Amino acid sequence: MATVKFAEGLKEDREVLEFVKRQIAKYDLDNQTFEDGETPLFFFDSTEKDIAARVRRYPNNIYEIEYYTRISEYFKVNEPREFHRLIPAEAPTSTGWRGSGIDIFSIT
Repeated sequence: MATVKFAEGLKEDREVLEFVKRQIAKYDLDNQTFEDGETPLFFFDSTEKDIAARVRRYPNNIYEIEYYTRISEYFKVNEPREFHRLIPAEAPTSTGWRGSGIDIFSIT
């Protein structure tokens, strides 16, 4: 059985967690085999559930939600949008995006 968790520092959302668990079961990812040391990456989305998420699988069927967003919030025209994600520790601070874990953009 899969263990699903949010990346450290990522805001937890019960609906996202349940959505990811259903996707793992739907695609039978627990029974897929990968090369030793490989940590495959999966992208799940559903306009019906209004969720998009990126998930990494680690050995022993441990899955980590690296980031997620609400699709309707992400694509609002001319409004800031939030994208919850993990900030890599090695990310350079000069990029201006390290720290909060939230990207703010405006779509025009």
